[in-house]
Amino acid sequence: FIQQEIIQLCLRKSARMATPGEFTLRSFLNGKMDLSQAEAVADLISSDSAASHQLAIQQMRGGFS
Repeated sequence: FIQQEIIQLCLRKSARMATPGEFTLRSFLNGKMDLSQAEAVADLISSDSAASHQLAIQQMRGGFS
């Protein structure tokens, strides 16, 4: 309840909700991660097995960069 109230207060004060993928995009554009790592975020979200999850984690950590 408290979290929702805080979010609603922020929205009333002109804040906006982040769009899907916005933090990953900003991280990529600001050079905090490369394209391979940014794509790994999507892979991690859509992983449906322990193996695919582990592979995406390795890729996010720069395993393929």
